[in-house]
Amino acid sequence: MTPDLTAPVHQPVYQHSRLTAAAQMTAIQQIVSTGALGSADPQPEVTALERLTAERCGRTDAVAVASGTTGFQLALRTLDIHPGDEIIIPELGWISVGGAAWEAGATVTVAPVDDTLTARWADLAPLLTARTRAVVLTHMRDGPPWTPPGSPRNCGSGPWP
Repeated sequence: MTPDLTAPVHQPVYQHSRLTAAAQMTAIQQIVSTGALGSADPQPEVTALERLTAERCGRTDAVAVASGTTGFQLALRTLDIHPGDEIIIPELGWISVGGAAWEAGATVTVAPVDDTLTARWADLAPLLTARTRAVVLTHMRDGPPWTPPGSPRNCGSGPWP
């Protein structure tokens, strides 16, 4: 039996991507058909994505990267992490989060998550030390992490093409 992909989805998990799947596939086909994907030369689509992201986040620049892992590694480099520095990560998430923290030379401390699959302040606060340089708040199954007071504002909302 073939699933009906046009039927409404009753679970909110990854709903947005289903709603924009046709537009995403069109954009992907256009970019892949150029044969320039992965080229060292900046592609107009990548430049446009970086410009749009910077605008929506209220920044002058943004950098597109090949994966979330690469983006996280880049973010850790900007924090100037050194051996002995500590990064707190949630116990549930992609292995690349802990791997990137370890690769940066940090000591990785694991925070418990609750039934929302995210770490909560009550569980994070006791883990903070003078060596803590970063706390990673990830989301799982399309559930956003809570936003701690004083954190950067959201970079806007869709619709993302």
